[in-house]
Amino acid sequence: MSNLVFPALTGLLPGVRRGRLQPSKTQTAASGKRYTIRRWLCPVHTYDLDFNYLRTAVSTDEFQQLLNFVAIHGGQKDSFLYTDPPDSSVTAHKFGPGNASTVAFQLQRTLSTPGASPTFWPSLGSGYEPVWEPNSAPLIYKDTGGGPVLQTLTTHYTVGANGLITFVTAPAAGASLTWTGTYYRRVQFDQESVDLEQIVFGAWKGSVKLIEVIP
Repeated sequence: MSNLVFPALTGLLPGVRRGRLQPSKTQTAASGKRYTIRRWLCPVHTYDLDFNYLRTAVSTDEFQQLLNFVAIHGGQKDSFLYTDPPDSSVTAHKFGPGNASTVAFQLQRTLSTPGASPTFWPSLGSGYEPVWEPNSAPLIYKDTGGGPVLQTLTTHYTVGANGLITFVTAPAAGASLTWTGTYYRRVQFDQESVDLEQIVFGAWKGSVKLIEVIP
């Protein structure tokens, strides 16, 4: 598992194709009624990145950077970090309510507008998904009714592996927990071969496929 970040290469076309895998299983009773359950607690995201211009010059070696990044991770073997530009940061974002007993809370985010009483992952309802890979320490706030108060790292809480926030003291019942920060997706290459085509001397084009890895 690598913490290298997929490089921002010049030549990436703006039309990144972004997918979302969330399998379910459906059974049909003799009466014809259908029963469906979800197989995964959270979706897996996929990305298709198309590059129309990867240069090979010493000062602009996007071609070498891409192939070296693939080699470092053994193709599909190792995972790494990827910045999904439209889904990589939050501000004053809710990630859980206090109940006076729970101390550990998973960082979360939603792209929807959850309203005053959101339903947090792993429950359905408000589109919340876990954030597994925070980029640096997030800012954590707790609001017990007088407005959000910034908490102090190590004094009030710790950040564990995979974005788990553990408070020293359980937040009071009804306390609103929010966070501000940036995050990555942990991904792998979703292809056995990276095929590139030379378009002119010193420049290539091609594409790569990435798939999210759940820790």
